[in-house]
Amino acid sequence: MTMWLSVDPMADKYPSISPYAYCAWNPVKLVDPDGNDWYEYTDKKTKKTEVKWTDCHSQDEMNKKGLNGKYLGVTVEDGNTYYSLFGSIEELGAPAGNLVRDIDREVIKYARCLRTGNSIEDIGYNDFSDVYKFQRIMIGGMNAGGINVHNGSDLHYAGADIVQVMVNDVEMRGRLESSSPTTTPLTGMGGGYSRVSGYRFNIEREHGSIDKTIVTFSYRTKKQADAFTNKVKAMCNKNIYRTLKQMRRVNGEFQQIKDQ
Repeated sequence: MTMWLSVDPMADKYPSISPYAYCAWNPVKLVDPDGNDWYEYTDKKTKKTEVKWTDCHSQDEMNKKGLNGKYLGVTVEDGNTYYSLFGSIEELGAPAGNLVRDIDREVIKYARCLRTGNSIEDIGYNDFSDVYKFQRIMIGGMNAGGINVHNGSDLHYAGADIVQVMVNDVEMRGRLESSSPTTTPLTGMGGGYSRVSGYRFNIEREHGSIDKTIVTFSYRTKKQADAFTNKVKAMCNKNIYRTLKQMRRVNGEFQQIKDQ
C-alpha cells in the first residue's frame, strides 16, 4: 500500500478517512482526476494571508462555490518558496526545488502546445544546467563516461517512485517529449536502485545521443501514473482551464509569469 507524504487538502471534508490516504485507500477503483490549483486566502479576522490548494481551476469556479479567495493558477513562486503543479511546496535555490520547477514548466508548455493544436516541435528547449552541476568527483551519484546520475530520497515529482537526473558536462537543454505511459522499465543506476516495472515519462535532450534523457520519473503502477496523465489531460482541456496561469509575488503582489 502506498502512502502520500503530504496531507490531502480536502481532508477536512472526509474526517473518517486518513488525510494521507490516496483515493480513500482504493486506487484500484478511484483516481484523483486532475489535481488542484493554488489560491490566495486572507483571514478576515487576523488579516493573515496564505496560499492554499483548491479543486477550482478559475476565479469563476471559486465564486460559484462561494470560496473566499483569489485564484492564482497552476504554480506560484513566492520568494524562495515554490508551490508546484502537483501540490508539493519546494525551496527554490535547492536542486530538488529547481528540478520540480523546471519539470513543471515543461509539462505546462507541453499542455499549452496540445490545447492549441500546435506541433510538439514548436516547443522551445529549457536549460537544465543549473539544476545539478556536473562534477568529475561526486558523492551519492555515479560518474561514468562523462555523466553524473542523481537519484535519491530528495528527488520527488508528481508522486513518482523514483526520479533520475542525468547530468552531462555539456549544455543540458531539453523538453518533455513523452507524457504517455510506457511499459519500458527504468534501469536502476547507482546507489543500489533496482529496475522499476511500470510507467515512466522523460524529458529529452535537444540533440539526440546515447545519453539524451535528462530526467526520468517512473511509477510502479498504472494507477499512480494516471494521477499525472489525468492532470496533463485536464490542462489540455479548454473547458476545464481557461488559462494555465503561473504566478510570482513581486513587491507584495502576485503577477502572472510570462510564458516560459
